[in-house]
Amino acid sequence: MNFPNVMNPQALTTIYGGMPNFLGSDITEVNFRRDEPRLSIKLVTREKPENSPVKWPRNYDAVYIELSFIGSKCIDFSEWGYENVICEISFDVVDEAVAIKIRCVDNSRLKFTCDLVRVESVRHGLTGTP
Repeated sequence: MNFPNVMNPQALTTIYGGMPNFLGSDITEVNFRRDEPRLSIKLVTREKPENSPVKWPRNYDAVYIELSFIGSKCIDFSEWGYENVICEISFDVVDEAVAIKIRCVDNSRLKFTCDLVRVESVRHGLTGTP
């Protein structure tokens, strides 16, 4: 996947061997902030990295990722639900801005443009298995 204008991609590329595609990830939180202005997304994925950090335990079953989109504008957000599992996602450069489109299986949609993408955090988690 093309993932342009990322300030610190190595936070993900080092452990995943490239940018993860985020398909099947569950968006757990969306925050809008007036500073910069900024939109932040927290998501959880079960896609384990190729190179897990040594300090992560062996039995983790989820990776929690937080992304910030700096200079966000033209935001269209609809159908927020209980389970927001990503089924379509695109990052495209349009006139030096990044155009992001996300659609989830429960019909949640998030579409916006931003100037920069910043990886805020990547951490392991244990959500358990049935």
